[in-house]
Amino acid sequence: MTGYARAWESYLQKFFEEECQCDGICEQHLIKIQWLQHERLVHLLVLLSVIFSALMVGFLSLRYDSILLSILLIILIVLTAFYIWHYYFLENTVQRWYRYYDRLIDMNRTNTEEMEGAK
Repeated sequence: MTGYARAWESYLQKFFEEECQCDGICEQHLIKIQWLQHERLVHLLVLLSVIFSALMVGFLSLRYDSILLSILLIILIVLTAFYIWHYYFLENTVQRWYRYYDRLIDMNRTNTEEMEGAK
């Protein structure tokens, strides 16, 4: 997902530098935002599930003195850390893409006003 997001952002940066026509790119960007929002929601649900599992295993490891529960708890804590990092990336990417969309709308509005002024 990180490679996909970075590739799209580099495409948008080139698009902004060249100041091309916005025909279709706003709709395409909105679709990509929706995909990313869906990805973010799924990762939030998985993150909450992993945190809940880690808490349950943590309580069980306090109750029962088992090395296997302790190992499972460590694995779940590490997994939680990676999910938090990835969710942080997704959240920041969505926020950045909202700003890109605003910029695309402004470019589209400017291009429309210039074309109407030329008539």
